[in-house]
Amino acid sequence: MNRLLALFLLLLFSTSSLFSKSDKRLIVSQLDSNLYRMRIYLNFENPSQTSAKLTKSANKFFITIPKPDRFNIVKIRETLYYQSSIDKSSYLNILANGNFVQQLTSENGENTITIPKKYFRQDYNSVGVQSFHKSPDSWIQIDLSKSYIDIYFQLKEFEERLSSIYRYMFDTKNIYRDSINFVFPKLPTEQDLTNYGIVANAIGNILKFRYINFYVSTSISDSMNNIVIGSWKKIRGILQKHIDIKKFDEVAKKGIGTIGVYRNRNNPSKGILVIGGKDTKEIEKAIYKLFDKNLEIYDQQYISIASKEIEIEKAQPYTAPKFAPFGKKIYLRDLGLNSLTFVGKGNFNISYKLNIYPSFKFDNSNIGMRLKYFSSDIAGVDRIFNISINDMFVYQYSDEYLSQKESYRDTGEFGFPANILNGGGKFNFNIEISSLLKDPSIEPSDIKFTLRDDSYIVLPKGKSYIELPELKYIMESSFPFSIYPDLQDTGIVITDFHSQTIASAMFLAFKLGMDIQSPGYFLKLTYDINSVKDKNIILVGKEIRNYGAIYEKAPIQFTKGGIIRRGYDKKTRKSFQYREDIDLSNFVVAQTYQSLFDPKKIVFEVTALSPKVLYIGVHKGFTPDNSWSFKGDIWFYNVESEKAYSYQFQRKYIVENIESEDNNQSISVEEL
Repeated sequence: MNRLLALFLLLLFSTSSLFSKSDKRLIVSQLDSNLYRMRIYLNFENPSQTSAKLTKSANKFFITIPKPDRFNIVKIRETLYYQSSIDKSSYLNILANGNFVQQLTSENGENTITIPKKYFRQDYNSVGVQSFHKSPDSWIQIDLSKSYIDIYFQLKEFEERLSSIYRYMFDTKNIYRDSINFVFPKLPTEQDLTNYGIVANAIGNILKFRYINFYVSTSISDSMNNIVIGSWKKIRGILQKHIDIKKFDEVAKKGIGTIGVYRNRNNPSKGILVIGGKDTKEIEKAIYKLFDKNLEIYDQQYISIASKEIEIEKAQPYTAPKFAPFGKKIYLRDLGLNSLTFVGKGNFNISYKLNIYPSFKFDNSNIGMRLKYFSSDIAGVDRIFNISINDMFVYQYSDEYLSQKESYRDTGEFGFPANILNGGGKFNFNIEISSLLKDPSIEPSDIKFTLRDDSYIVLPKGKSYIELPELKYIMESSFPFSIYPDLQDTGIVITDFHSQTIASAMFLAFKLGMDIQSPGYFLKLTYDINSVKDKNIILVGKEIRNYGAIYEKAPIQFTKGGIIRRGYDKKTRKSFQYREDIDLSNFVVAQTYQSLFDPKKIVFEVTALSPKVLYIGVHKGFTPDNSWSFKGDIWFYNVESEKAYSYQFQRKYIVENIESEDNNQSISVEEL
């Protein structure tokens, strides 16, 4: 580690940064064959907040704890560590979903409280403390880093219903990281890789923001949930010792593509998702059914797909539903905001978030906005709208020029500069609404305001322009893979058949589904890079000699006992490369560079010297804790220290008109 850091700090022409992993704030322990304890520290949502000081004016602290459907809660205990001011007249009330649990004095120390399990709902639960103080100077400080809630639970038996895919296998209410085992044939084909990759992508669509560990094997694991895909004949032998095989045979006799769930008879709390058919087409249709959100409410054990061929139209570029569209009205109701009513003269805020593709510039265009609302028909009241984006003030609108006689008002479409959107990413739009009273005799209760849900915003069509390579775009927006939300332009290539390499590739397919939130129907996984050379490529696994020409465009290339380091010196304006003897055996490396096959495409390479390090690094490093550490064109993650380093080694280049209506691509290399 020290050698690596020393080497890179000497490279003054590169930019680097160091990021640390948060402490583990959620621990699940198995106490008996079917008894578990989940310990949740009170700062698990925000590890950097180590304490909460409660006063007379700020006297509450609560956290939200989901209850997964498969949990049968045995008991709940909360342990609090706290100290207080000299005034000992203050006290704490422990609350769960608004129910009073117990009162504690403000004496310093440790207290453990039992929370009645009847106070826990099946979905999301609010648990916390509320303090009471006689003196404004008194306080109680809770140590959030030491205080915790213990939930003791058993796992229910897996229900043989399709809804169990959502409720038991991939439940977004499950806050601890679960595992899934993909059961591959001993000699997997390219079609097998693609089938499981699309399923992993579907899991990402389902879980949305919860992560999961992927395992790959050739047999069913009784310790976790499993997925088996294949022809009826081939998968029967894999399943027969783990499920009621008679049920399976009844389904297989129908001979059409089917998706079904089975309880693992060796461990009834675990399930097996089976996707089968008589041929490749039947299996493909059954896999596509996994993207059907109606599965969440299906009570039947399996569903057979109609024998007629399912036609899936290929997506147009820049149409992923997770990203805001350009040139179209985005109504408040489309953002989940219904008409909102406010009473009084105070300031009111309406906020919503939009994800913007990073490949556009908006230097000479405006964001359009139109607000429609009802306002009290009172003379002497003007409305002021202050609009900000990512906490930056961008525009103010006043309705003092609108007719004061009508309660319904319409601002018409107004605009403000859109250049703040350059570079894309996540943007928080905030509208602060305030009342200007010209007549002090007006009663605040008479001032009413309703913003209609047909108010809208319009994002302009920007100029297609992006500077590459840039890892930030991959991690924040899955760009450029997200250009086509069905992943028709994405290929994942494995360089070896080790189970941990394949599992790492599955995790990356899963993350694409999580980030893009759209069915990746046309994602392709392969071991032959030539079959995806017309696509943007995700290259997974140890570097191999056959792909040497491809790696020549990479910031680094592994060699025996070290690396070849490539870069660009801005002072001399020359590219260079040299060899370094350095030990990267504990590192996973993610790097992005221009594709050898097509200069309009990129390669996103995720590599390590061993499949084990690759697997650990991908599952631990590609998480929200580390997402902001992905910058520049190369990222190093030490699986032992769990620290990440990012750099910009190579010269950036500009791509214009990327997958736009003007299909004439323009590529230039400039010093940036």
